[in-house]
Amino acid sequence: MRREIAFISTFLPRKCGIAIFTSDLIGAIEKAGQWKCHVIAMSDEVKKYDYNEKVWFEIDQFDIDSYIESAQKINQSEISAVMIEHEYGIYGGEDGEYILKLVENLEKPYLVTYHTILPEPTLKQYEVLDKLCKKAIKVIVMAKHGAELLAQVFNLEEAKIEVIPHGIPDLRKTSNEIAKKKYNL
Repeated sequence: MRREIAFISTFLPRKCGIAIFTSDLIGAIEKAGQWKCHVIAMSDEVKKYDYNEKVWFEIDQFDIDSYIESAQKINQSEISAVMIEHEYGIYGGEDGEYILKLVENLEKPYLVTYHTILPEPTLKQYEVLDKLCKKAIKVIVMAKHGAELLAQVFNLEEAKIEVIPHGIPDLRKTSNEIAKKKYNL
């Protein structure tokens, strides 16, 4: 039996880079066959989105009670773990602080993927990241520099940080003549 994981994130068709990232990540995880993925989509009041069957339910970005109710719903479910895709602008409250209400009430283990790590955070941004990281079982970043910022600026223990690179791989450049010969051009 596959275990279940819930992603808290924006999600397609919402036009957002994190929505695309989450959709692609879920596709890769489910292809591996060990996890069943669900999405808890962040609603932004701009418009109603026509979500697909992956979306389990929505959190109202600007309603703090929605975060608490979401934690309770997760706690009562078969979900084994929660993945929080973090960007300050997608969660309500000052610098996204409402997400802290969810994790304060969450009884399931969670991980956080940071899409932006600020080298000079405001006091509130520091507080949100610090509190979110404290209870997380792992903190994921997509660049070595992000891991360094978490360790140096936010004093996060390096054992808790995982770097999962994304983007375009650094390929070795080959001469035009070799490439032409290789591809019969």
